[in-house]
Amino acid sequence: MAVVTAHPTEQQLEASRPLPTRNGVTQGDANFQNATIRVWINTETDRIHKVQRVLHVRGAEATAVATVTYRFADYNDPTNITRPAFEESGSEWKGDCPGT
Repeated sequence: MAVVTAHPTEQQLEASRPLPTRNGVTQGDANFQNATIRVWINTETDRIHKVQRVLHVRGAEATAVATVTYRFADYNDPTNITRPAFEESGSEWKGDCPGT
């Protein structure tokens, strides 16, 4: 397994400001503070095994860190995905975004 790590430049992070919200409206002064992207590649198949993004965001006197990991397996195998309703997942968001 090979791991490739990328850190966006300050110019790339600046180009991402201000952060849009889901409805396209900007979220005050919230912006990326730091980001790291890692990609795990299977060296035998040259296929991506996993991708992870770690985003550090700051806003009006608040900061947040979001880590998102994507895993890839069973290439070319058929699959069915059923998305559970949010209420069924047992999860509930109890926080605010920076700057809100």
